[in-house]
Amino acid sequence: MAIRKKRLAQVGKRGMLQGLIDRFWPSPVADAAALRRLLSGEASYLGQRSTYEFTRNTLAWFGQHHFADDRFNDHFRICRWETFASVLQAMVLLTAARLRPAAPGREAALAEGLAAVYADALAEYPLPTHRPEGWSDVVDLLRTRLALAEAPDPRLLANAATTRMIQVMPVLSSNRDDDFRTIESAIRFGLVAFADRLPRRLDAPALAAGLSGAMAKASVAD
Repeated sequence: MAIRKKRLAQVGKRGMLQGLIDRFWPSPVADAAALRRLLSGEASYLGQRSTYEFTRNTLAWFGQHHFADDRFNDHFRICRWETFASVLQAMVLLTAARLRPAAPGREAALAEGLAAVYADALAEYPLPTHRPEGWSDVVDLLRTRLALAEAPDPRLLANAATTRMIQVMPVLSSNRDDDFRTIESAIRFGLVAFADRLPRRLDAPALAAGLSGAMAKASVAD
């Protein structure tokens, strides 16, 4: 029994150590599945933080009452979903700019591969009740933006995400311009930080080859 406990303790320590290594020195993102997890996690964190912090600060003492109201939470849920989709799209565009130099001559296939990652990240969750038709409109919008092959500006990306967030935000102050600036600053800061981390997180050659190669094979099969 003592030997078994000792072995379990050693396994537990190795598990904790591996968890710390994965947290602070994560493996390079080298395939579509890993990229989907990275983008979904980053977009979820930034979207949730931006919507919740703004709403909480705007409501102040009235927040406890509103967050206990089902109708308010239904509206707030829509806001979180739409913000997630918008921020995720911005992060895909930033990722595309990082991967494009690693896929010369395969830009179209790479763009389609990234659009598929975006669609898969959204499809990973059950459809929200306010979107029974799905996410095809935002996926098509991303394809259009990827086709432009532009160098993305985090300020413009934050502006677009903020515009969508404001449209569905359940509560705003009497100063809409200040609301916009507050939200845009938070999202822009998050996108800039994300873009700064990308070179350390991506195995660009492997990822670009995998994404563009998969789409090229699918095109041939069709």
